[in-house]
Amino acid sequence: MPPAGYSAPPPEGGPPPNTYQPYAPAPPPPGTPTWIWWVVGGCVGGGCIVVVLMAAILFPVFAQAREKAREASCMSNVRQIALGNLMYAQDYDERFTMAATWQDNVDPYIKSPRVYHCPSVVGVATEPSAVVGTSYAFNSALDMMKSARLPEPMNSVLTYDSTTLTRNANDAVTSLPTPGRHIRGNTIGFADGHAKLWRDSEPMPQGQILPDTP
Repeated sequence: MPPAGYSAPPPEGGPPPNTYQPYAPAPPPPGTPTWIWWVVGGCVGGGCIVVVLMAAILFPVFAQAREKAREASCMSNVRQIALGNLMYAQDYDERFTMAATWQDNVDPYIKSPRVYHCPSVVGVATEPSAVVGTSYAFNSALDMMKSARLPEPMNSVLTYDSTTLTRNANDAVTSLPTPGRHIRGNTIGFADGHAKLWRDSEPMPQGQILPDTP
C-alpha cells in the first residue's frame, strides 16, 4: 500500500497534472459603480436574461425617483417665486406686481435666475441675462391687485407650471401643462407663499376675491 500523501505519477506520455490555482475575478476599475460591474459580470457569466429582467424592473424605479427629485426642485423654485412676489407686494403698498412685467419686477427678490427654470423642462434660458426665460406663469387675475382683496390667500393661485416658456408669462391659469409636468400633476404657488403639487384629477382652487375699494 502506498504511503499517505502519495500520488501516482501521470501515465507515461500523458499531460502533467494541473496544479495551477484558478484566478480570482479582477476587481472593478476605481470609480466604477458596483451595480454596473455586477451587470457586466452577469452577462459574461451567462446571466444576461436575469440581468435584463432586473434592469426592466429597476430602470422605471430609477426614472420615477429622478422625476421626484425634479419635482422637489420645481416646488422649491415656485415657492421662492411666490415669496418674491409677496416681498414685492410688501414694498409696494401691499399690491401685487403688474402681470405683464411680473418677472422684471420680482427679479431683485430672486437669488438666481435658475429659479425660473423647472428641471423637467428643456429649452428655457437659465443663464444670467436680461432675457432669461421662465417655466412658470403669473396669474393675470391678480394684476396689480391689493392683497387685502384675497381673504383666502392659501387658495389663491399666484404662480404655476406653464407651457408658455417666455419671459413674464402670464394668463388666467390657462397654460398649465396637460397632463401635468410632474407625475400626473403641476406645481402651484399660492398667495400665502406656499407651494404644492396639484394633481390633474383635482379641481383647481378658486380663492375668493373681494370687490375693490377706494
